[in-house]
Amino acid sequence: MAGKRNLIRLDVIQTALYRIADHDKKLDKKKLDEIKNKILQQDFLFHFKLKKFPNSRDRKLIAFNVVNPLMDRFIYYVSAERDGVEIHKIEVYQGITDLYYYSMFFQTGKWKDENTLILPGKKNEVETHVKFDQQRAQHINLTQHPHPPMFQMMRANVDKKEKDLALKNWFQSLPPNIASIITDEPKLDL
Repeated sequence: MAGKRNLIRLDVIQTALYRIADHDKKLDKKKLDEIKNKILQQDFLFHFKLKKFPNSRDRKLIAFNVVNPLMDRFIYYVSAERDGVEIHKIEVYQGITDLYYYSMFFQTGKWKDENTLILPGKKNEVETHVKFDQQRAQHINLTQHPHPPMFQMMRANVDKKEKDLALKNWFQSLPPNIASIITDEPKLDL
């Protein structure tokens, strides 16, 4: 069952929406009640489809990026559907509670074959291969570092030591003038 804080937040939001509905007839109190009941039925757990990737060779096969937002992390999945029925759902990443990094790593995708979707990302830092037949996601590191720095920094399921190392590696990968601005430690070349 959801925590007390979530229930309090929901009641506060519901009360505010009711007050708005008293003045703005576009909001229907019955609909607000339905939404609240659905939230409670689902115990505050939701999965949102962010992007779809149709397979050009098999029009009935479509993959989706899906996010499950939790209080302390966002869990990203790739699901595959055939004829609208989910046949696979594979976790690909657990990240911090922000969508900032989503477009860098997961927004683009292309099918390699019927069993593999590749998410190349825009940062040229990591490439994610979702292998449906093996029920796993494989992250290919495209950097010189042990782990892709930005990818590692945005993870929710790593310890502080790993995040600190990722931050250090990320700073080292930046042009010196950019790194000095971010760290506020100007480095003068005299």
